[in-house]
Amino acid sequence: MNAVNIVSEQLSSAIKANAIDVSSPFAVVTKGMEIVQRLPAMKGSEKKELLLKVLRQIAAGKDGIEGTADDLLPAKTVDAIQMLLEKDLIADFTTIATDIAKGKVDLQKAAETAKKALPLVLACLGPLLSGKTAKYAA
Repeated sequence: MNAVNIVSEQLSSAIKANAIDVSSPFAVVTKGMEIVQRLPAMKGSEKKELLLKVLRQIAAGKDGIEGTADDLLPAKTVDAIQMLLEKDLIADFTTIATDIAKGKVDLQKAAETAKKALPLVLACLGPLLSGKTAKYAA
């Protein structure tokens, strides 16, 4: 079994067991990161790519088509993850989480910055998560 299948299976199992809040894209990504970090033979950049592949695979379900009965994630979560993937924010998120785990980040400063940035992030994600993205489409 290859790494994509292993991680996909474990993340899918966690979703099916309700061990993850599937309404939260970051909860899904965080659990995926936890699983990927257990693969010691891979470099950090390889782990990021692996996680991105797995998230795309799970978002599309077994039939490879989003929005069908076999999907494990709600459409809003898939939309948010897709936006995070398209804007390359998941790679940034995984880098930050790894740096925090390695003690490279001053969490007090990070918390202060996050408090300042939160209104902007919510303003950006609000229309996407509420389903009101049509007016923003190109």
